[in-house]
Amino acid sequence: MEEWDRYRRSQSRAYLERVRELGLKVEAVQAEAERIRDMVGGLRGIDYMQPSVKSSPSGDDRMVAAVAAVQEVTRAYCADMVEYLEAYQEAKRCLGRMGGKGAAVLRLRYLAGREWSDVAKAIGYASETAAKNAGRVALVELYDHLPSTGRDPMHKAL
Repeated sequence: MEEWDRYRRSQSRAYLERVRELGLKVEAVQAEAERIRDMVGGLRGIDYMQPSVKSSPSGDDRMVAAVAAVQEVTRAYCADMVEYLEAYQEAKRCLGRMGGKGAAVLRLRYLAGREWSDVAKAIGYASETAAKNAGRVALVELYDHLPSTGRDPMHKAL
């Protein structure tokens, strides 16, 4: 039975970590968008105040490349955000079906990315070890609430 519980914990942990990784990916793409925005901020287009209209000293190619980069990162950000929000909402539904302190432990640790010591304080456990133990039990319980896409396919014999 211990092997089965270990497998269930592993599947539940992997599911929650995938959701968290999607959130981190969104944050990384957002940081890239801000970097590109800052890069674009230094570029100038056509200077209409000059006696003859010329391109900026920065060069046309940099402006075109910057606009293309902004469009690409915006597309990626939107797609990643949709994927993350869908996964996050599904994870919240799974935890909601579980209920109790165990669900709160998993939400704080895996979805919010909090340290075990912070989880223990937030929920009222006496120690980090108590929060970890509650998390281990909750991961086993969560397995029964995971969507079929959130776990490995099972052999028909199981």
